Amino acid sequence: MVLGHPDLAARCRRSDAPTVFIPVATPGIGEPGHLFRTDGTVLMPLDAVLDSGLPSVAQVLAGIERSLAKSHDGARGTEGAP
Repeated sequence: MVLGHPDLAARCRRSDAPTVFIPVATPGIGEPGHLFRTDGTVLMPLDAVLDSGLPSVAQVLAGIERSLAKSHDGARGTEGAP
């Protein structure tokens, strides 16, 4: 599963492995985010500079979590059913 910039979709289609691609806004460009330096010395908050019209990574993951919870709850309700 790939959550990424829409331009990554073509690269994912070329992959030999089965891939689910979900386009999301880029943190610090299309949504607020944070910049982390790999040496751990800087953490800088970033503001969105444009509206990409795409969901954030957090929104997509929350939606997946809700769907899985509903699916799990529905499956639990069918236990013991003929």
